[in-house]
Amino acid sequence: MNAEGSGQVDPPEGAPGCLTSERLQHAQATYRALVQEHYPVEFSIGHRLAYLRTYASPRVAGLLVQTGHVAHTPLKRATDTGLFIYELIHAGFDSETGEHVVARLRAMHLRWKIRNEDHLWVLGTFVVLSLRLIDQVSHRPLSEDERQATVDFYRELGTRMGVQDVPADFATFAATFDAYELANLRRSPAGQQLLAATWRAALSTMPAVLRPFTGQAIAALTSEPARTALGLDRPSALTRSAVFLALRTHSRTGVLASTAPQFTPGGPQVVYPGGYRLEQLGPDDAEDAQRSLD
Repeated sequence: MNAEGSGQVDPPEGAPGCLTSERLQHAQATYRALVQEHYPVEFSIGHRLAYLRTYASPRVAGLLVQTGHVAHTPLKRATDTGLFIYELIHAGFDSETGEHVVARLRAMHLRWKIRNEDHLWVLGTFVVLSLRLIDQVSHRPLSEDERQATVDFYRELGTRMGVQDVPADFATFAATFDAYELANLRRSPAGQQLLAATWRAALSTMPAVLRPFTGQAIAALTSEPARTALGLDRPSALTRSAVFLALRTHSRTGVLASTAPQFTPGGPQVVYPGGYRLEQLGPDDAEDAQRSLD
């Protein structure tokens, strides 16, 4: 898919970040603690919802179909996306690992013509969805500092990837995200193809607290207009209440944090039972380059 129109991202090699060193260090430490210590399951769920939600934009879904990654290796593609983010959270932007991850993500996206507004929306799925989920189910509200640190982390990531005009605060990020969804999300053949290819992988990787009713939970936790655009059934009021009650109960008792699996860089995964190297993450460059020319 060659996205037509203006505002396409053309990131220079080694695009600089936007935060001062002190603010970046604070954002990284704060966001790392949120993801790995305070709300590990909430962020895990939020990241999986973000991954599936990208299929609700026909333009983004069309690009994902063209790359072929989701259809051919759905579990690897989903796993690699999460590992890129968690490696970056764990190591930080200016570490050797962080620089490798950002360079890899930049290279993977640079070979495709992607509109800036699409990039902003995908970043927004990681910022807005997780924080809204925490607001709904958490045992305590997020502080403004924690909310801002989350925005700063993804603002830095987007800027280093060459994305323009990344919002600097949560209110603007959320407004930009919501406006994009109202204007762009709708059901598409590409989105349905991707969802069918990924659904089993999505069900198998959701946290244990949702396993008894994973498919219904995904629908209950996916807000409109994405739910309709994805073709998910509207959950009953009883199902929705059960899902949120389960999450709130586990959050209040501390079970969500205490039972969350700890991230280990390079550790075993379903698709990497013997562990993985950073170089294994992402698509094959030669195949990806050929598809981008088709």
